Amino acid sequence: MPLKNRLKEHRARLGVNQQQMGQMAGVSRQTISQIERGDYSPSVTLALKLAKLCGVTVEDIFIYEEVMTHNMDEIKKQNNKARPKYLLFMLVCMIAGSFIGFFAAFAADHWTSDGLQQMLVRGLQTILLYGIPTAALLTMIPSAVLLHQARQKLSAWDGDSEEEAETIEWKLTCAITLIGVQMPVDFFFFTTGLVYGRHHGTDALIVALETLVVTAISIWMQQKTVDMTRTLNPEKQGSVYDLNFQKKWVNSFDENERRQMGEAAVKSFRATNTVCVLLWLLLTVGHLFLHTGLLPVTVVLVIWTVSQGSYLWTCLKISRPAKR
Repeated sequence: MPLKNRLKEHRARLGVNQQQMGQMAGVSRQTISQIERGDYSPSVTLALKLAKLCGVTVEDIFIYEEVMTHNMDEIKKQNNKARPKYLLFMLVCMIAGSFIGFFAAFAADHWTSDGLQQMLVRGLQTILLYGIPTAALLTMIPSAVLLHQARQKLSAWDGDSEEEAETIEWKLTCAITLIGVQMPVDFFFFTTGLVYGRHHGTDALIVALETLVVTAISIWMQQKTVDMTRTLNPEKQGSVYDLNFQKKWVNSFDENERRQMGEAAVKSFRATNTVCVLLWLLLTVGHLFLHTGLLPVTVVLVIWTVSQGSYLWTCLKISRPAKR
């Protein structure tokens, strides 16, 4: 449970803004903001450092309210309450799986896959040359608008307005998200051009040039986003053109940002598990219609295994008892 605190009062007494307080404490402006709002409880080290900077004790800044912990009886009660819903969910999945299996077997005996495959190929060939430019317009124009707005607000930012800083960070986050969506689209149409391109490789060459141009623009826009983020958060390190950019960027995270990264990693892990299960099911059933073979299922299972393995291996390393 986050601690209640009076950090904003003591910061105001010192006459410093959130960014300056963050620099003094060795953390980001965002972390100071989240502590003051009660959204984040700092570590003991950071709490002591903040108290020292303010010239007071930790108890003068942070207020702890004891919360009752869960005992074994309460845990057992929660499990008993949740178990019927879980069993019902598993029963529904089994019934749905039976219907899907029956339908797939029936369709495999009465339908052919040639028509579906030809329709998909013709559709991909029709949109092949327009896929990357269309996706670029849908993602890069909004990103450019967001970056322009963020740049204007950053130029006018006085370094003290929490609302303005959060607005700038939100616009930068939205921009980098849109730019990130573009890359998988580029890769998809690049591969499609190689596999289904017509006119003796001309289509594949055009798609390759489109991919190169859009990728160059994406990297340039990422650089602008990172530069503005570093202006807003001077403690951040790294250039997008540095081959070790990700490592340097992560190493400049403070404790709160690492916590946020951990939460994002867990959500990503759960999303990957869900998507891999759904893809495995679709590809297994889809083989009866399109005769896709074992390779697509194998690729999905390899991705699933790598995701599970890397996440669980990291958890094991973190929780490993210290050597005495």
